[in-house]
Formats: sequence, structure tokens, C-alpha cells
Amino acid sequence: MSYSVNVSEMSGAWRRSLIAAACCLMLTACAPQVIYGSDPNTDALGRLVLGESTETDIRRIIGTPRGRGEALWSMDMTKRDLLFYEKVRSKGRAVNLKMLLILLKDGRYDGHLWFSSTDLLKLEGY
Repeated sequence: MSYSVNVSEMSGAWRRSLIAAACCLMLTACAPQVIYGSDPNTDALGRLVLGESTETDIRRIIGTPRGRGEALWSMDMTKRDLLFYEKVRSKGRAVNLKMLLILLKDGRYDGHLWFSSTDLLKLEGY
């Protein structure tokens, strides 16, 4: 059984929707790669000393953060200063994200959180 669509017989709204969807599909296939941010030097995290490394040490060892802020993880903790590092690479639907959060307490290294979607993308086949 075959099915064909005669675009000239479609209503104006349906025709415009079909053309818009086709254009979106074509544009997605030709989407350029977009990269912003820079890779955080996560290999150097072992050089940071808990409670001793200062923000200046962190910037020298890890690099310049993309941003900063504050974090409150639970009501039992005091606020921590936060340095934010990220690199995002996208092409069409595939997005690769690397994110590093450095926590500071009283101006000293208090731990970090690290995430990378690279392995997830490999599992999903991107």
C-alpha cells in the first residue's frame, strides 16, 4: 500500500506547516558546530588542597572561571562561594557539556562537583 500527498490540494495552513517542518529538518542537518567556554583542567584537581588552596591558587591551577556565584546545598550548611567552569559543544541535536563547580569556604578550596556528558553521548550513539 502506498500513500502520497498532493501538496497543491492541501489547505494553506497545512502547506505552510509542512514547508516549515521540511525547512527545519534541512537546517538541522546543516547546523554548524557551536563551541563556547573552555575545557576546565580537571586533571589538575588533585593539586588543590582542601581548606588551604586559595582562589588565586585555583585560578592559577584550573584556569579562569566562566562565572561565579554562591551555593547553599542544604539548610544545615552555610553558603559557599562558587567558581563555575564549562565548555559546551553542539552540532544539531548532539550537545557535549563539561561542567566544573569549585566550592570555596572563607576564600579557600572546599571541594568540587564535576560533570561531563561525553560518556553519555557515546552510550547514546552521538
